[in-house]
Amino acid sequence: MSPAQCDILIVGAGPAGATAAFILASRGLHVVLLDRCAFPRPKLCGGLLTWKTVETLERIFRVGLPALKAAGLVRQESRSYTLGGRRSQALTRDLNDPFYLVDRTQYDEFWLRRAVSAGAEFVPGAAVVVFDPARSHQVLGMAALKSAGRLLKDEFRRFLRELDVPGADGLRLHAHGLPYGSYLKTPGWRNALLVGDAAGLADPILGEGIYYAHRSAELAARAVMDRCAQPETALCAYRAEFRRQLLPEMRYAWAGRQVFFALPPSLHYPFLGLFLRLAPKIAEETIQGRRSFRWFRFKTPCPR
Repeated sequence: MSPAQCDILIVGAGPAGATAAFILASRGLHVVLLDRCAFPRPKLCGGLLTWKTVETLERIFRVGLPALKAAGLVRQESRSYTLGGRRSQALTRDLNDPFYLVDRTQYDEFWLRRAVSAGAEFVPGAAVVVFDPARSHQVLGMAALKSAGRLLKDEFRRFLRELDVPGADGLRLHAHGLPYGSYLKTPGWRNALLVGDAAGLADPILGEGIYYAHRSAELAARAVMDRCAQPETALCAYRAEFRRQLLPEMRYAWAGRQVFFALPPSLHYPFLGLFLRLAPKIAEETIQGRRSFRWFRFKTPCPR
C-alpha cells in the first residue's frame, strides 16, 4: 500500500500520530504513518505523565498503569514535589495522584507498535537511529525564555555542579523549544488536521505536551470517522471539539502564566509558594486534570 492509495495519511509517528493511526486503523481504515526517523529514536522530553494522561491512555488503548509498568515504560514515580529557590526555603507537598516519568524513546515506540498491530502501515525515513534504551541516565532540565541565551547554559551547568553531577562542565547539552502560547485556534486547513506539537499544544505553565498529543489525536480521529462520507467537513467537526475541550485550557492557563510573569521577579517564588500553601490540592488537581484551568472547576469525565 502506498500513500497515494491510503484512506488516511499521518505525518509524524510520535504519540499524536500513533494514537490517531491506532484509532483509525482499528476501525478498518487504510492508514499510512510516515516519520523521518526509524524507531526507536531519541526524543528530548521530560516525559511527564499526569493523571489525565493515564486516564486517556486507558480509554483509548485499554492499557492501564499496571500494563505500562509491566512494559517497563514508567521509569520513575513521584509522590511528592518540592518548590525551592536559591534564597528561599524549600516547600514540599505530597501528591494524591503520582507523577509518572517515562523515557520517550521507549514510550513512543510502544504506541507505534500498537498502531501497527491495529493495521496501520509505518513508513520510516531513510535515516536509521541507533539508541540503547537500557543505558542508565537521568533527565535533568531547566526552562527559561529564549532571550536568556548563553546565560541559560551557564546557569544549568552551575545547577549540575550543585547536584555534584560528575563532569558537569563537559557534558553535551540538548535543548528544544516549547510552543508556550503558540496554540492554534483552527488546527488544520482543508482536509489536513493538526494535532499535538503541530497544533502548538503544550501546557503554557508546565510545558506538558504528551497528554495534549494523545487527546488532540483522539478528537481528530473521531472527527474523521464521524465524517467519512464527507471528509472535507472533518476539520469543521474537529475544530468544534478542539475549541470546546482543549482551547479553553490553553487560554486560561496562558492567562495565568501572563499574570504570574507580570509580577516583579522577586515576587515569583513568594506568590507561587503562597498559592501552594493555601490551595495545594486545587493546584495538584488542576495540573493532574481533575480540575480545569478555567476557574479551577471540576471536569466532567470523558465517556468511555
